[in-house]
Amino acid sequence: MSTDYTLAYGTHATPDDGRCAMEWVSHLAGEPHSDQPSCVSPVVRAFCIALNDGLDDIPRQRLRLYLARTIGTAGDGLDPARAWMAMDWLIRTYAPTWLSRAGLTDAAERLRSLPEVSSSEELEPALEALRFARQRARSGWGPAAVAWFAPGVIARATGREIAWATAAAAAWAAARAGVGDAAG
Repeated sequence: MSTDYTLAYGTHATPDDGRCAMEWVSHLAGEPHSDQPSCVSPVVRAFCIALNDGLDDIPRQRLRLYLARTIGTAGDGLDPARAWMAMDWLIRTYAPTWLSRAGLTDAAERLRSLPEVSSSEELEPALEALRFARQRARSGWGPAAVAWFAPGVIARATGREIAWATAAAAAWAAARAGVGDAAG
């Protein structure tokens, strides 16, 4: 695989306009120009598109190392597991991280302590914990939230927060693609 290419944001009408991650996969797989290569699982594809479009130009280029691995994932039977893995990460890792930053440690810990969410049956207790977290967030943020939104803190925010937000968008896209309406 050639390493002298650049991943671009968004979709493109022609390769001359640029190529996003999935458009490059279409090219590598010998498929027509598209951001919907038929050789890639819908869950993996949703994850890659969200990452591609959520990252800035320089970090986006790191995705190139993984593009060839996506070829052949369509129809491999792993999409349900991939989607539940994304859903589990959102519930037990991503949400608690941000709840803790807002000073809502009880809600964060409740989510972190959940067993792995890998099926519809395991989702109901997670939804209860998420409802609790939502109620806590609506009833008032913890003291850490006030400090977090202070102008000086915002000015010092790093790419880490952006990376977390991008990862969440990618995980959510993957979960939706594979789990669909099972989550409500």
